[in-house]
Amino acid sequence: IENKTLLQQVAEIGVLAPVKGIVAGVVARPPESPYDTLVLAVGSHEGVTIGQEAFGNGGVPLGFVTAVQDGFSRVTLFSAPGIYTAGWIGVSKMPSGSEIPLTISGAGAGVMQAIAARTAGITVGDTVFVPGPGMLPIGIVVRIDSDPTAPGVTLRIQSTLNPFSVAWVTLRITLP
Repeated sequence: IENKTLLQQVAEIGVLAPVKGIVAGVVARPPESPYDTLVLAVGSHEGVTIGQEAFGNGGVPLGFVTAVQDGFSRVTLFSAPGIYTAGWIGVSKMPSGSEIPLTISGAGAGVMQAIAARTAGITVGDTVFVPGPGMLPIGIVVRIDSDPTAPGVTLRIQSTLNPFSVAWVTLRITLP
């Protein structure tokens, strides 16, 4: 129910762009696969290559291909520890065009985080985006951690789509 609410909020913003590519069934997800990875039932025989971006239902970005075999491939999710992604946040209190750039880092177990200035005006419920075919909503701020002695706050970001219940993804075809 929570993910449906997040998708509805993102759809109301009107930023989802269709993704064209290879549709792949997910054959293993956590806890069957290592955390923050998906195993897909397509591989090099179907044209999958390392680095292709993986999108879930509605064009929601999930991660990228990090391993390919003949009939299988592995997607590492943006939430994996050590994965850094450039993005921005649309702050609900600010006019359009006032987006705040972020470096989004994987925190593990389907969660991402970013550091932002305390004075940025970010609130729980603000949408986080990444570049791609349109403004792609990667997640929603669900918690803001604040240390009064630090100039910034830590944003806890929940993926727009629950990566651990994804049944299929679309791998965007990379152009030469």
